[in-house]
Amino acid sequence: MVDAEDLAIAASCLQDAIVPIIDMRYLADDRRFVMVLNRFLWEKPAERIDGRQVYGRTLVLLSVETVSAIQVHGIDQKQRDLILELLTIRAEAGHIELIFAGGGRIRLHVDQIRCFLEDLEEAWPTQWRPSHAVDEVSEQVPTAPA
Repeated sequence: MVDAEDLAIAASCLQDAIVPIIDMRYLADDRRFVMVLNRFLWEKPAERIDGRQVYGRTLVLLSVETVSAIQVHGIDQKQRDLILELLTIRAEAGHIELIFAGGGRIRLHVDQIRCFLEDLEEAWPTQWRPSHAVDEVSEQVPTAPA
């Protein structure tokens, strides 16, 4: 991914992905932020198995390059077993922001947008489809000032 449009596509794939804090790392020497997320496969239609709707999930690696610094807001990093739900990712001049349910944010200061997204394994079935109030996403994602 090399621009805001690419990042928006990745954000739609990662919407409602869950990630334990322990699976996030800022590798300062490499100027890289990485995390392994458990993502819902929004792009895959549900199947009906034994009368139930069955969806898919998989693990995915997100790597953001050229990161010079990070800022964390609204996330208690000492709670290593805390699991976050990613709502969206957005890019603005000089940074990429990861926005989580409950108001948590991680701001990655970057020289340029340079991200990689890769599914790590085959999908597995789940009967649970993420859902939340439509307003939750809009409340957590402020619009840019006019």
